[in-house]
Amino acid sequence: MYEEGDGVDRDPERAVSYYLRASESGDPVSMYRVGCMHGERRITAPDPVEGYAWLLLAKSIGDSSGTCLVAHYTCNQWAIKDRPGCRARLRDTLTPEERAEAERRAGDWLAAWSRSKK
Repeated sequence: MYEEGDGVDRDPERAVSYYLRASESGDPVSMYRVGCMHGERRITAPDPVEGYAWLLLAKSIGDSSGTCLVAHYTCNQWAIKDRPGCRARLRDTLTPEERAEAERRAGDWLAAWSRSKK
């Protein structure tokens, strides 16, 4: 709602805060949206490397959970297949060093998240 201004004033910062909360539970679509909002510079302090990390996490979690493949069209088309193209567009703007940093951040987040689930 806050991202699109659906029934409320558009507030990208608030949208990202809700997406981040949902990401803590492992929601790939929320991770994808955070990544896109960074990549599309729709928030006050966009960080393309951070955005790419979230887009990598969306694919990783979406692939591994199985939920995207079976029950959720948007998850499958966005998080896994990158149908809107955010991951591909952002990847193409980053240097190899920035992509490596995003991969490191995603790996660190995934390791901490996996430990917290045990």
